[in-house]
This record gives sequence, structure tokens and C-alpha cells, in this order.
Amino acid sequence: MAVHHEVLGAARRLCRERGGWTFQPNEVVRALPHPTTLLRAGHSPDDVLDRIFAEGWTEQARVPVRFHCPCSSERLERALLLLGADELHAILEKDRAKGQTEVTCEFCTRKYYLSTAQMEELLATARSRN
Repeated sequence: MAVHHEVLGAARRLCRERGGWTFQPNEVVRALPHPTTLLRAGHSPDDVLDRIFAEGWTEQARVPVRFHCPCSSERLERALLLLGADELHAILEKDRAKGQTEVTCEFCTRKYYLSTAQMEELLATARSRN
């Protein structure tokens, strides 16, 4: 059984449990509610495994949960290039008076700031790819 935490509204850092099967479910497993339902009802992963393997089971590994967001300036720039030259131009013009464009990672809420010059460089790169 695989269990992980689902982030709901990264800005508020709310987490909920979510689970799933990492094997082909048998009749016992198919008769159980979905793993997410069980976890949210307060059952631990061990409780769920006890229900599936009434004769007993052996834990092979337990991996600690940690938060990690792989966002970076480089990833942000690659993502912005995917928008294309027209969209980048519109963003640049909208933010030109502010002198910068703010982009927020939707996963970890980290804010990135790109200067007008950086946005112009991205726009030039996008145009050269067309």
C-alpha cells in the first residue's frame, strides 16, 4: 500500500492523506473502501494492512515523508518559454510599468521575480524558436 500526503492550497499548507494500491487488488481488497477513504477516516496504513492480511504481514521498508518542491529559476524560464512569444509579449507589456514580472510556484508558493530585461530576453528566445 502506498500512502502520501496531498497538499490542498499550498499557500495555507493544508495536507490530507491519500493512498492507493501498489498491487493488483484481490477479493479482500476490492471489498474494502478506497485507501484514501480509510486513511481519512482515521485508519493507519498498518490498520489497513491488518485488514487485508489477517494472517499477518512483514514490513519491508518505511520511508519518511518530506516536503520538496523541485522549482527553480531555470524551470520557471523553461515553463514561460512554453507559453510562446505572443503570450510572453502580453505579459511583458502588462508588467512593463512595474519593472518586473512576478510568478508564483503553485506547489510551494515560492515567488520569482523577473526584471523587464529578463522578460525581454525570454521573449527574444521564444521568437527565435518560431
